[in-house]
Amino acid sequence: MIVADATSMVDPHGNALRVFTSCDRNQGPVLVALATIEYSWRDTTLNDKDPAVSSPKRSPTPLDRTITHRLHTLSKITDRVSQAAYETDAGIPFSEGRCLAAIGAFSPLSVNDLAQRANLNKGQASRAAQSLVDQGLVRKEASATDGRGVVLTLTAKGERVWQRVMLVIERRNAEIVSCLEAQEVQQLSRLLDRLVEHARGTAGAGDEPAE
Repeated sequence: MIVADATSMVDPHGNALRVFTSCDRNQGPVLVALATIEYSWRDTTLNDKDPAVSSPKRSPTPLDRTITHRLHTLSKITDRVSQAAYETDAGIPFSEGRCLAAIGAFSPLSVNDLAQRANLNKGQASRAAQSLVDQGLVRKEASATDGRGVVLTLTAKGERVWQRVMLVIERRNAEIVSCLEAQEVQQLSRLLDRLVEHARGTAGAGDEPAE
């Protein structure tokens, strides 16, 4: 007579198995069959190191509440309004107006200095400077200290346009912080100084704005 016996066990992968043994009492065990009857469903992220199947972890801070997102949003909104103001009130495109403002405030400037002051890369600064020279707003002369370099200064015409640009800048700065109290504006100014200093200290020496 054949008697079937069953024993439950767990394999090394955590699967619940049942071993069926069939035997003849006269001849002893004649067949052993191993069958999987169910699987213990486990979180594979506990043992599987493949990042492709790992459950993504959400950031505790919503994207629109991060500092970087809000700074970028503020910059885009204010730049859009300032761009229209530069063209309407100063008669000059925004990017060229920024360069003209830097040259007027910090001249004489080399092209490299202009790139740093106007937060541009060297290529952008060079193209903007040449455009201002072509319009008669900036004078480009050989550097007295660098035989291969040039320095940039304002012409008389450029000085007049620069005055209009600075009026736009003053007005736009006042408009941007008009929702703050005077004490808050002072506090914001101090915090911005600290953030800029920290960012410059942690940025790589070769980093420059992208095109």
